[in-house]
Amino acid sequence: MTANHVPPDVAQRAQRARRVSPQQLADAMTRHEAFLARKPGATRANLSLVDLSQLDLSRRNLSGIDLSGAQLHRALLVHTVLRAANLFGADLRQSNLTGADLSRADLRGACLRGAILDDAILVQADLRNGSLATATTSGELKSVRYDTLPSDLICVVMRRADLSDARLGGALIVQTDLSDANLSRARLAGADLRNAVLTGAVLDGADLSGCDLGGANLQGASLTGCLWTGARLDGTDLRGAVIDPAAFGMADFSATQRNRAQRLTAEALASHLAQHRDWIESNGTKGQQLKLAEASLLGHALAGATLPAAELDFAEMTSLDLTGATLLMASLVSADLRGATLTEADLRGCRLRRGLLANANLRKARLGPVTARGGQRWTSDLEAIKASGADFAGADLTGARLAYADLRQCRFDGAILVDADLSHASLEGAVLTDAVLTNCRLTGTRGLNRR
Repeated sequence: MTANHVPPDVAQRAQRARRVSPQQLADAMTRHEAFLARKPGATRANLSLVDLSQLDLSRRNLSGIDLSGAQLHRALLVHTVLRAANLFGADLRQSNLTGADLSRADLRGACLRGAILDDAILVQADLRNGSLATATTSGELKSVRYDTLPSDLICVVMRRADLSDARLGGALIVQTDLSDANLSRARLAGADLRNAVLTGAVLDGADLSGCDLGGANLQGASLTGCLWTGARLDGTDLRGAVIDPAAFGMADFSATQRNRAQRLTAEALASHLAQHRDWIESNGTKGQQLKLAEASLLGHALAGATLPAAELDFAEMTSLDLTGATLLMASLVSADLRGATLTEADLRGCRLRRGLLANANLRKARLGPVTARGGQRWTSDLEAIKASGADFAGADLTGARLAYADLRQCRFDGAILVDADLSHASLEGAVLTDAVLTNCRLTGTRGLNRR
């Protein structure tokens, strides 16, 4: 399966498409804009079965437009608004829909093979297979024969796309990049997700019944409350993923890759910490660096622990007390710190990318930059963290990278965010009273309210 392959049903539909002149298209766009503005006599644009291949329709408001069966191969639709648009059976192969809004759009039977939908919004979009009734020569619809139009999302790039509550039942989503996408409550029953990349994706409440997730990468994904009945999971990478215990009774997880979940005794952990302390104090000539990736640290007392440069990627640290801990330049990529207490912890220069920090307490935590030996400056990397409901009140986040972070309902009272990167972060419901946002990057930031 490749992005350049043309499915036979798409090729047949392309032959029926009609071309319109530039003036006809401009007139249709003008009428549609007037329709959206509710001007008297204006009509909704109907571009059904029209060939619009390779045209630039970027940044237009095409909400509610009829593009059913339209040819949009290699079209530019960057940041185009297509809310509730009819794209049933449309050919969108290799089109660029970066940042487009397709909320509630009808994309049943559409071919999106090889398209780019990074940061696109597809909330409640319908991407199920479509059924197309064929007509007799007399024009009467046949009541018994329907041609199935498979929804083709093969090799699509849709990083960070919002597909919450979308309908994707039976869709072909093979080799598609859905890194950090939001698929909360998405209906994916029977979908083919083989070899898809879902690293850091949120699938809480999704219906995965009968899905084929063979070879898919779900590292660090959030999968709470999912339905797994009949799901195929051969070779699925679930390292660092958050999964309910009940899930293991719904499907066979024996062929998946999961965390080793190394559980340490208090004595073993104390030995590791002593070795790490010697390694730090001797500049690496004695002892051993703490490397506990994928380990479970649950139940251990780590308040005030000295853990600079520790490697704790994918570690299980939910509800852990790390008050006042030193985690300077530590690596905590995709670590599970939900509900953890990190009050006044030193996290300068840390790597927390894709970390799970929902409801964590980081009051007065230090997450600013640090200058290492040789003068190299390290900023804290919190890109794409899932931190809804976390408390950052009084924290120092100077220069921190928080791009694409989920910061909904967070508290930032009095926090220092000077030079921080909040590009495309979600801040709905966040409290920023007295927060310092000087020189922040806010491109695409959602829900910013400095109350």
